[in-house]
Amino acid sequence: MKSFLFTMAVVFSSYAHAQFERFDALQLYKTMREFKNHPPQGHLTVVGETSDPKKKDFLVFFAQSVFPKFEEMSADYLRYRAMHTLVDARLNRSAKERRKWAGKGGEYEQIMNKANQWTVDEDWTKTLKTWASKAEGLSGTLPDLARKMAHERDLESFSADRKEQLDEAARLEKDYMIAINEVPAAANVREYRGKSAEIRRQVKSGEISFVEGQKQIHDLLQVMGSHFVGYQATQKAGENLNKMAMIRSELAKSKGLTTWAAYALELSGQGYTPEYRGPQNQRAFLEKYIAALRPLRQAFIDQRIRELGLENKKGTLRQNHVLMLALPGTEQLQPYFPADHIPGIWEETLIESGFAPADLAQINLDIRPRKGKNPTAAYMSGFSAPYTLESKVDANTLDWINEPKGSPLYKPGFVYILQNFGDAGVNDLETLFHEGGHATEKLLKFKTDPTDESYGYVEVPSMTSERFARDPLLLFNKAVAANGKRPTLEEIQKLVTNDEKNNVLDLIGMAATALYDLNLWDYDYSAPGAMTYLQRVESVNKEVDALAGNLPMVDTPVPFHFWSVSTSHFVSGSVRNIGYTYAEIASRMMTTYLTDEIEKLSGRRTWYQQPQMAKLFTERFFEQGWKTQFPLNIEKITGQKF
Repeated sequence: MKSFLFTMAVVFSSYAHAQFERFDALQLYKTMREFKNHPPQGHLTVVGETSDPKKKDFLVFFAQSVFPKFEEMSADYLRYRAMHTLVDARLNRSAKERRKWAGKGGEYEQIMNKANQWTVDEDWTKTLKTWASKAEGLSGTLPDLARKMAHERDLESFSADRKEQLDEAARLEKDYMIAINEVPAAANVREYRGKSAEIRRQVKSGEISFVEGQKQIHDLLQVMGSHFVGYQATQKAGENLNKMAMIRSELAKSKGLTTWAAYALELSGQGYTPEYRGPQNQRAFLEKYIAALRPLRQAFIDQRIRELGLENKKGTLRQNHVLMLALPGTEQLQPYFPADHIPGIWEETLIESGFAPADLAQINLDIRPRKGKNPTAAYMSGFSAPYTLESKVDANTLDWINEPKGSPLYKPGFVYILQNFGDAGVNDLETLFHEGGHATEKLLKFKTDPTDESYGYVEVPSMTSERFARDPLLLFNKAVAANGKRPTLEEIQKLVTNDEKNNVLDLIGMAATALYDLNLWDYDYSAPGAMTYLQRVESVNKEVDALAGNLPMVDTPVPFHFWSVSTSHFVSGSVRNIGYTYAEIASRMMTTYLTDEIEKLSGRRTWYQQPQMAKLFTERFFEQGWKTQFPLNIEKITGQKF
């Protein structure tokens, strides 16, 4: 891959034989510091000569004015990603170093401010526009890129007088996210997730009654949970949220748009076909989707109430109890998938599926909670895809000259995954396959040209990869013994089938949070008399609950809606959660397609020990999906209508 086309570009040989179950915080600390202090700079080679003066002028300007600045910008972004990891993963070696990084005016702020400078750099804007003008009448990958970058610059850039606001918004968000990591309730998030999952498992296995499960859920929510994290973070830095929301509203209006959601979706919407982009279209899609799912969910709940003989308890039901009504699913397998075994199961499965150990070795897996580490998130941070530091351009065709796969000039990529394993068994395994799906796509897509990738597409490889953790034969063979026994294949098949029946509960929840995210930011916080951000959080939460037909939440000392300000998903203003709903639909299409294809090759309709699966993922998916707007890309691969 070209370093010009990829903003991250270095990896260190010490990771060549990384073991996923052995996380080395000191080594990651050293690697991130190296990224931060000495980001790489690539170089450009023009191959051949052209007699066309227009092409020559275009290439000279690219080589002298565009390429060096892009490399500089890429290095600044790499510094930012490294600094974010150092702080979010709590990798500091001392309290003094933490203050140096994250304190007021510290290194994190300085790096963010430098990255923001590119957003308001008028010289860079002029450079890109000049390059695009020189591309007029020319064809080829590079002229197309010039036109594309000039167009995107119009969307993403702000005037120089907005620099102070950009810096302030970034600082406010950074300080709030640090507060989330450091409040006392953060230390209990892992325990809360494990205990709530265990309560549901015990109810479904008949070890405790539904009423006892209600009591235990109630008692648990009185003392811990993500709502406590959000509440405590707002007590510490809640004013940051409102200031940040007001600034973002003002920034959006400076671009001629009414709300931050309108700006964010204009920026990210280039990867969608028109009917799937923008606040109005996305809201209409979500409201229609929720309206279709609502009666299906209610019918499912009513049936389960009858089956469990709980008609006389309907008045005591709360939204927090609904998952206990679900059919026994793969969460019942928790004892057979302990946290210590999950990384090995994941790695072994991917190798059996044909993924190369050398590629997987570039994935650094940080799975253990520690004080100050982000407790509420699980994410993949892709520092670099495979790359070469030398970028080559054909002087006549104006196309990139790409190194073949396997070239000795290729450097491997580097990926970091943050997760916090609890006692949730298959749920933790599924999350690792999700983040691992992002990672394998990053390392294997061999993308040679920057394109707009909608969030609806970005989540498809990861959500499709979750299918590994739902394959009955795979689960049967990977389960470890607990108390001297293992589940039978028939038992696992039944649980997987139940999971599919339970899906209506997850689907409507996913769509509701997407609508919540959209409505939260499709609002002008800078208008006279506007709600504060936290007032809007509560108001939109009530609106969406009513639309989705959600039951009331359990009464708790802290209002439950504070859960949404315990995570960057809603605080960041990326307005991306609809991508999960789009991707859920698309991932089902991709799962069916890949299963059909692997059956043609092997005669077996399972993903267990299918060494050709990696090739299918890579050649049919990773190398193709990003080339077309969503959902046309999914339709093109699967041959089915979205």
